[in-house]
Amino acid sequence: MPHYTSTLQRTISLIKRLFRNIRGVAAIEFALIALPFFGIIGATLEVGLLFLTEESLDQAFAQASRTIRVGGTTSGNPVAQQTEFVQRVCASTHLVNCDGLRARAMVVRTNTSIIPELPEPDANGNLPEATELQFDQGGPGDIIVLQLFYMHPLFFHRLGIGLGYKGLPRHYMAFATAFRNEFF
Repeated sequence: MPHYTSTLQRTISLIKRLFRNIRGVAAIEFALIALPFFGIIGATLEVGLLFLTEESLDQAFAQASRTIRVGGTTSGNPVAQQTEFVQRVCASTHLVNCDGLRARAMVVRTNTSIIPELPEPDANGNLPEATELQFDQGGPGDIIVLQLFYMHPLFFHRLGIGLGYKGLPRHYMAFATAFRNEFF
C-alpha cells in the first residue's frame, strides 16, 4: 500500500508544480487567439477591398456610360462596341481583372420590365462570354438600359461571412443604369 501512496503523492506534486509554472502561458494564449484574430482582420480587409472595388467600378461605369449616351463609340459592330465600353471602364479602375468584366446594353421600347435578369455564372463562377450578351447602344433619342457585371474573387470565403455568390468563392457585382441617348 505505501507504493500507491507515494505514486499518488508524486502525481499530486507534479500537478501542483505544473499549475505554479507560468512560463509559456503567453505563447499558449496567443496560439489560441491568433487564428480567430487574424481571420477577423483578414475578413475586415476583404470587405473594405470589396467596397473600394464596388465604388471604383461604379464610378468607372458612370464615366463610360456617358460615352454611349453622347454617341462617342466609334465601332459599328456590337462586339467591338462592347469591347470598347469594357476597355473604357478598365481604363478608369485598376482594382479588377478586366478579362472578367461583362457588359450588356439594350434599347427599351416600353416602360414595362426594362431590367432583364442577371446572367447566371457557371459552376466555376465564370460569367457568360461577352459574345453571348446583347450589346445594342441604340441611336439618338433611344432609351438604353446598360449593365456591367463582374465576379470579384474572395480570399477569406471559408470564414463564412456570406459574401460569396451561391457558395462560390466570388462576389457577384452588377451595375445598371438607364438613360435616353442624346440627339447626336
